[in-house]
Amino acid sequence: MENILLQPVSLVREVLSISKKWEWAHELWGFKVLKCFPDSCCKLSCQILAYYLSENSIVPQAEITFIVNATRQWNGCKWISGNMFESNVQSHAWLRIKNWEVDITADQFNDQTRKIIIEKKSKWHRTFKSYDVCQYPEGMSFNEVFENDFHIFYRKAFLSNNNLRENRLLFSHRKKVTSNK
Repeated sequence: MENILLQPVSLVREVLSISKKWEWAHELWGFKVLKCFPDSCCKLSCQILAYYLSENSIVPQAEITFIVNATRQWNGCKWISGNMFESNVQSHAWLRIKNWEVDITADQFNDQTRKIIIEKKSKWHRTFKSYDVCQYPEGMSFNEVFENDFHIFYRKAFLSNNNLRENRLLFSHRKKVTSNK
């Protein structure tokens, strides 16, 4: 599973990282948070990643699970969106695909330096004791305005001419996966 996911997950992480610079994206309802990527945008990042994996037939929707509102006790403080946040509770969201934890925003936390986590039974994710679980498409439920802006972001970020090189990488990856079945 890690071999199948690494390239497309890395691509989505890279696009979201670059999106910090896209003023057009920050004007979309709910996307201003991407200025702070990876901080404070784990749920949105999960939704974008899940949609990408599903739309490109990398992972069937039925195999995508959202882990949201995950919380853990944590001593100390942390920077969130440029403001000092004092709390002993942290929250997070990530995807679970066939018992693999898939996370592209874990490095927002002080105790995690990996930008991408794709692993079974992640010790780090087990530090979050309480969480909600929902399947695709439930984890993709939006209000009408956000849904429209989500699709605008997705089209511009992943399907525009500016990203043809990345899309070619995806298609070559899909051919390899298909030929290995």
